[in-house]
Amino acid sequence: ERVREMEFDIAYYSPLSRALDTAYLVLGMAKPMGNDGTNYPLSFYPNDQIVFNIPLLIEHRIAERSFGDLLGVVKEGYTKDQRFVKYAGRDVTKSFHDKADGGESFRDLEVRLTSFFEELEQKHWGKRILVFSHNGPIRVMRKYFENLSEKETLKLSNPHCQLICY
Repeated sequence: ERVREMEFDIAYYSPLSRALDTAYLVLGMAKPMGNDGTNYPLSFYPNDQIVFNIPLLIEHRIAERSFGDLLGVVKEGYTKDQRFVKYAGRDVTKSFHDKADGGESFRDLEVRLTSFFEELEQKHWGKRILVFSHNGPIRVMRKYFENLSEKETLKLSNPHCQLICY
């Protein structure tokens, strides 16, 4: 409701479906039909009832970071799994520079997001932009906009559907 009281010129969402679903809900394009504990099916409003009439664009650079060969593995205890002994003594999920094989570090994510922000500045200077992303990218976005250190960034945790304005 708080977002619906604001005006925006354009919105970007991550290619992960949960970001698009959140965008649909926040922008007043859909409402949840119920919840089975794991899924929120959406019911879409007719076009004449849509709250926002702004471009909604997919942006791959704001996707969650890749965890490489740890994708889908429970974070707690992956170093005890025989398949991942190479990570013994390392916490690649909470390091700014270390990463799982085939994955991304927070530093990699920072490079990706910085290019997105620089492009936004060039294309949309003075415009109000709404971004739907995930905890990892949001932590790095906060580092960028709040001038945080790597250590401060890694301590951040963002509640779901929190509105952060810059």
